[in-house]
Amino acid sequence: MMMIMPHRVFSFSLVSLWFLLLFLSLFYMEVLRVGALNINGGRDRNKRAWVLEVIKQKRLNVVFLQETHSDEANEVDWGMWWEGQHILSHGTNFSAGVAILFSSGLGVTVVSTTEIVKGRVLLVKVDVMGFLFVFLNVYAPNEGTERIAIFDKIKETLRQCDQEGCMVLGGDWNCTVDFTVDRTAEEPHLRSATCLSGLLTEFELSDVWRVRNAKVRQYTWLKVNEGGVSAARLDRLYVSELYCSRVGRCDITPVGFSDHHIVTVDIHLSCPRRSSPYWYFNVKLLHDVMFWEKW
Repeated sequence: MMMIMPHRVFSFSLVSLWFLLLFLSLFYMEVLRVGALNINGGRDRNKRAWVLEVIKQKRLNVVFLQETHSDEANEVDWGMWWEGQHILSHGTNFSAGVAILFSSGLGVTVVSTTEIVKGRVLLVKVDVMGFLFVFLNVYAPNEGTERIAIFDKIKETLRQCDQEGCMVLGGDWNCTVDFTVDRTAEEPHLRSATCLSGLLTEFELSDVWRVRNAKVRQYTWLKVNEGGVSAARLDRLYVSELYCSRVGRCDITPVGFSDHHIVTVDIHLSCPRRSSPYWYFNVKLLHDVMFWEKW
């Protein structure tokens, strides 16, 4: 009996450990937190310090910035300011400019980058922990016909892009698809809104915040006029519908240094398996007295 009991105890504990590891591997998740913010100019050192503080507070892994006002002259300043990987699409020193930032602790491999419209639309394809993402940062123009031209260019590029992986489109769209819930007034240029709606339908993209907050009125941009206040949800993040089941929190939060609010979304990632999911145990060891006595 003394020879059998340890054998049974060891066998039971080994099986239990195997199931525990399997359970943890199935349910252990990593969260990719993506944010989008129009910063209304990022040439000032103090402004960039405020932006960095918001990024840290929100614990963002991927950041879409609009109106960076970056150019070749201050490109080095951005490299000194941001510790992780960053990709800039320059505008001028007083307008446009977009950037996509990756936190220094994020395991990311940049596959390709495309400036669809310089200073306005930047596409970056990356590998994050074994998951392929297509990130597209948009700063749409104020003028309606210019927005249509940009939305058409985005469609052309995405049609040529490998559809594998998760698409995340975000930024300041400067129009709303449904003004009845996303504006305090009517949409100024319905044709550009219709064009954007067609883009979202064609590439099966979901407005994840609106899905979670179907009837809620919350805006990301405010302007005080003599006749009152204008407000709209211009800043949005769209995610591929196939990946919406992985979406967690979606938030809109005001910041003190911009007239735009920051939009954030959590995307849950299962840890990819780097090797075979099966663990093999040499059963002959169960008959090795010296082996199980140590256990």
